Amino acid sequence: MLAGTRYRKGGIPGRADVGRAMHVELDGWKIKAALIGLALLVVAVPFARASHANRSRADDWRKRALVAEESVAGLRVVIVERSRALNQRTRQANELATAARSRGDALRRSKANVGTLTTRQRALAKENASIAKDARALRTQLSSLEAIAAKLDACAVTAGAAPRKAASAPAKARVAQCKRVAASYDAYRKQSR
Repeated sequence: MLAGTRYRKGGIPGRADVGRAMHVELDGWKIKAALIGLALLVVAVPFARASHANRSRADDWRKRALVAEESVAGLRVVIVERSRALNQRTRQANELATAARSRGDALRRSKANVGTLTTRQRALAKENASIAKDARALRTQLSSLEAIAAKLDACAVTAGAAPRKAASAPAKARVAQCKRVAASYDAYRKQSR
């Protein structure tokens, strides 16, 4: 029987009592303690569950933080390695750029030298053509001089062989020709001076 519950005399409820509201007395200390305990239980259970859930989440976050720290440490190592590799590649690229620049400068100088040499070659070709022309002119003059010299030699031989007093018509013609050759030789000498 419940403490503080009042039934009619005899202690057992009868048929007449069925359906009637029960009346509970809340005056006893046991009831008050039970109600306070129940209230504490109703309030404390959700707090305990929330506390347990928070503790579980905190542990989960700690584990995640440790994993993240390990990942960060690994990534730092990778970053350092990649930085070293990048620095090495940068040095290589700078060396290649310097080499390309110096080769470009050498190529520009070579092109300038080729231009200068081409200009000089053209000038030499013109000079060579002029010298060849002068050589042809000199050969022509030489052949003219040789012809004049041969005629002068012939005149000198004829003049020494024929007597001067008895000059025949062919001899006179020869003398006239020798005078013409001597005159052309003198004209050539005046021209060449």
